[in-house]
Amino acid sequence: MDGIRAGVTLMQDFCVARSSEFQSYIDYMAREEAQRNQAFQTFNVFHDYMENPEKSTGLFTATKDHLTMDEKKELKEIFQTAQDNESLMWQTVISFDNRWLKKNHVYDSKHGILDEKKLKEVARAAIGTMLEKEGMDLAVWTASFHYNTDNIHIHFATVEPYPTREFMMYQGQIERRGKFKRKNIEVAKSKVVNELMQAREINQKINQTIRRDIVKAKEQRSLAENPVFREKFLALYESLPNLPQNMITYNNSIMSRQRKQIDEISKLYLKTYHEAEYTELKALLKHQSELYSEAYGFGQIDRSYAEGKEKELLERLGNAVLREVKQYARSMKKATGQTMEEKEPSVGGWGMPGVGETPVFVSEEWKEDVKQNPISVELGEKKLLQDMEEKSTVEREVDVQEEVQWEATGDEEEWMEEKSEEPSGQSLKIHPVEKTYSEEAQEALYDMEQFFQKESVRATGEKTEGSGGKKKEDCLSKYQAWYEEFKELKANLTTEKEIPEEQKQEWIRELVIQGEYMENPFLLHQLGEWYERGQYLDGDQEIAQKYFERSLDRFLKDVYELDEPKNSKRKKFYMQEYVQYRIGKQYDRGWGTEQDHVEAAEWFRESDTGYARYALGNLYFEGKGVEQNYAKAFGLFQSVKDNPFANLKCAEMYENGYGIAPSTENAEKHEKRAYELFRQAEDRQPDDLMEYRIGQMLYMGKGVEQNTEEAIQWLEKSAKKQNMDAEYLVCKIYIQEHMEEKIPDAIRRMEEIIEKSNYKKAEYSLGSLYTNLESGFYDLEKGIGYLELAAEQEHEYAQYRLGVLYMNPELEIYDPEKGIQYLLQSAEQGNQYAQYRLAVLHLDPESPIFDLQKGVDYLRQSAEQGNQYAQYQLGKFYLKPDSLAFDLETGIFYLECAAERGNENAVYLLGKSYLDPQLEIYDPAKGEKYLLPLATNGNQYAQYQLGKLYLDASTPFHDPKKEFHF
Repeated sequence: MDGIRAGVTLMQDFCVARSSEFQSYIDYMAREEAQRNQAFQTFNVFHDYMENPEKSTGLFTATKDHLTMDEKKELKEIFQTAQDNESLMWQTVISFDNRWLKKNHVYDSKHGILDEKKLKEVARAAIGTMLEKEGMDLAVWTASFHYNTDNIHIHFATVEPYPTREFMMYQGQIERRGKFKRKNIEVAKSKVVNELMQAREINQKINQTIRRDIVKAKEQRSLAENPVFREKFLALYESLPNLPQNMITYNNSIMSRQRKQIDEISKLYLKTYHEAEYTELKALLKHQSELYSEAYGFGQIDRSYAEGKEKELLERLGNAVLREVKQYARSMKKATGQTMEEKEPSVGGWGMPGVGETPVFVSEEWKEDVKQNPISVELGEKKLLQDMEEKSTVEREVDVQEEVQWEATGDEEEWMEEKSEEPSGQSLKIHPVEKTYSEEAQEALYDMEQFFQKESVRATGEKTEGSGGKKKEDCLSKYQAWYEEFKELKANLTTEKEIPEEQKQEWIRELVIQGEYMENPFLLHQLGEWYERGQYLDGDQEIAQKYFERSLDRFLKDVYELDEPKNSKRKKFYMQEYVQYRIGKQYDRGWGTEQDHVEAAEWFRESDTGYARYALGNLYFEGKGVEQNYAKAFGLFQSVKDNPFANLKCAEMYENGYGIAPSTENAEKHEKRAYELFRQAEDRQPDDLMEYRIGQMLYMGKGVEQNTEEAIQWLEKSAKKQNMDAEYLVCKIYIQEHMEEKIPDAIRRMEEIIEKSNYKKAEYSLGSLYTNLESGFYDLEKGIGYLELAAEQEHEYAQYRLGVLYMNPELEIYDPEKGIQYLLQSAEQGNQYAQYRLAVLHLDPESPIFDLQKGVDYLRQSAEQGNQYAQYQLGKFYLKPDSLAFDLETGIFYLECAAERGNENAVYLLGKSYLDPQLEIYDPAKGEKYLLPLATNGNQYAQYQLGKLYLDASTPFHDPKKEFHF
């Protein structure tokens, strides 16, 4: 590699305000260029590494290529202010091997000419990115070029006029934190490398080969019907664990046993269909690895880049194979009625807490105990159903579909700015939650930060110059014009001005006519959404998909022609990042393509805008396309603190204790912030989505004092703009609040919604109304009809309710087999109530589907979603000393989870366990703490246990008076 040890190096250090280096640099700034070389060591903190430069250039900054004397004086005053305010001064050096610069056409060594303009542009991008990720948006820096014989370098000095860095104890003194995160420094370095290497076209070719030429082509080929693959394909199908289909993805840890099988199929597929493309891909990867090794100075060919891309290929191809397996499973279900969950369980893969991948072994004694003390579905059933109804009536009304509609309200520029907010300790400080994190959650948050920085090559290197700068410029201009056209239409349709409804309908009719030959992908996508939701246009999923497909094709064709220079004075909105988010959104929703959460996650990472982070957080929250991880989801939501939907998700996580300690106070803070943000957005530009959300929060009393009357006003205002969610919710309020004069009209409006767009929430709501004996509108046949319409659209609560109804022996529709099928469908979508109900059935010795292992597995799935009844039963299960699955730590963990949610049975069992001297957790004080509130409230079992404790003279708790009392 021509003796180049490292093309680029980057060093970073700092000095405190009272140091001589800080003051010397302030003095140095006012010197003439000719005087600077000898003054260099007076402020240089890299004494052991850098000698005086042979030549220095004039200072430049984030916005100025050259400084006048007045500007230097102003800058000096800023640095002086920073020193007076005890800011640190960070010194950053980007050093280049001159031979590497020559090789990359930046330096003419023969004539000693350096393309300073190009390097200044690159330097601004690198330092700007690093400071953003450190949360130092208000920092000020200055820099200059220093020429040495072999290494040209750029020296930066950065200060905060008004310091924001947190304090820490260092060598007995309180100092501001100076060290930057290593990963942020590496991101800055990779920014320099990728901007100068000009390897974008090769990176794009690599990604197109993987994504389009190989993985996309797989969709056109069936492995199940191909004799070359059939045996391996069926073996994989049979080996899959009995899990919901959305958990069956290549990178899910539960799939670790099957990964070798999947890779074998993928490699055979490559050899059979894509041998030439794969050979070319490996050659390209080898070439790129050599270039990166030379740039970063690995000393030998770095294989991590090539290995990472090969791993990506196997992951994407593996998920394509698994999609066909799941499609095959669905076809088998239609043919035989068998779901994947009904297949014989594979060995391992249960993912049981405390048991690892080992199947649960249950002793005969425990089986007998279950027979003697069956887990009844009646255990907390009334409360369980109440919990389910509460979640499904209001909170669950918020379809994610309308959440992602937000970026089309005219506020894109403001919300896209949130990309810079890294989910770091600093952003978490805004919402003080550090004390609620476990060490594991903190590590997961750090891993998530690393996740965004992996292969910075990927984030910046995929862009292409296309066929020339002019072509890119034209493409960007075209998209900007299209985007403005799209925003203008949205503004006209949602304005508060008195525009006749006929005029609005005329605009929409014209848009539909133009849609046949339209190129604007934003408007094509908008037409798709209107057809999909039945807003402004009659709902038609087939037409919607056609428009979505056209918008996605256009986005994919142009996305890499939309890159534009980014500087440290960050622009709020970059078209390429927005389009990357839009592409991810379409894959996430299955709009215009097969739903692919893995692909969606990749595009969201590439975009890394505020809404991309929010969307990626949802994937982590749900475990779709990525391994489910509440800590990562929470970190992502926290990182976009001015996104109202992200604030609501944080509130939900605090309220339910998803991955963090429950905190009503923090939940309310996030709800209040979300409400404020919705109101601010509505004040800026009236919009039906904002009005709907404001009305919803007013009705729920979330983030604002509950006010049904005001809520109805906001919802009706939104409904007039044909917002289907608002139309539905206001009708639901009329029914739930027993507004007798409004109910008939509300039912009529709901029926119109259903007729217009097959709106599944309305179908579920009417189905619930008609199947409720106490509603005054009981009509079982009609109710079942509506519920089945919603269930066909995979409404998990409709499926659950149908399951419960069909399993009720007092109803004329009693059909337990059909009921179980609906419960399985609901559970497969992750419905915790269906999972708990199935667990109860599997754990009932009298049930025809009695199966302890499946029962415990369903309990686990439900418990992981915060179901207190499942958590209690699991805690009880793991504390059975005669079971081979006995695990004291896991049992206590589940009981504590249930106790935090107010489960008295769990509180009692915890207290009893801590009073048991046979257990290693024996702690009478803790046992008394759990049992005393129960005993005081009249729980006889708790009173008995405390009575025994106070009766025992061998303990410090001996107290005959208390013993007699209890």
